Amino acid sequence: MRAEATATKGKATKAEIAIVLMALALVGAALSARESHRRAREKQAILEANLSALRQALEAYRRDHGFYPCSELDANRKGDPAIFRRQLTWYTDPAGNVSASRDSVFRLGPYLPAFPPNPYWGSRGGLSSVEVRIDTSPELNPPLRQGTSAAWYYNPRRGEIRPFPRGISSRTLGLLAQSGN
Repeated sequence: MRAEATATKGKATKAEIAIVLMALALVGAALSARESHRRAREKQAILEANLSALRQALEAYRRDHGFYPCSELDANRKGDPAIFRRQLTWYTDPAGNVSASRDSVFRLGPYLPAFPPNPYWGSRGGLSSVEVRIDTSPELNPPLRQGTSAAWYYNPRRGEIRPFPRGISSRTLGLLAQSGN
């Protein structure tokens, strides 16, 4: 009898193993939720910083040129998104034409070292986190339509740029609107 008690004394029962596994699962779930919340806060902070940098770059461009990129007076008045990104990251002439190198004509800018991504957009599925939808329509405040393939929305008439809300919570969008970002 003593030999049997000694043999089972060192072994855990199925109930004890189940309790330990449930406790580990609860700890894992709590840590996962905390990590998910931390990542969401990080994304929001990156979005706010990138949006602020874009808005500052647009205002600097307007101060230098007298108009926003892609506006009626700009060389890129048709609103080519690739040229728009270059207008903020390369050198420009007073008309808004772009050049990768600085000289006596292309002396303005660059306004950003690189075009900032929207952290809520990945590059999977051919969608880029730096893609811009430029609205050159006469409508002053067109709705953001679902199904767009742009991470940023830009209105050159007002120099307004904002993130396309794919994956962004309404709370984050509200905070961005309140802060002027």
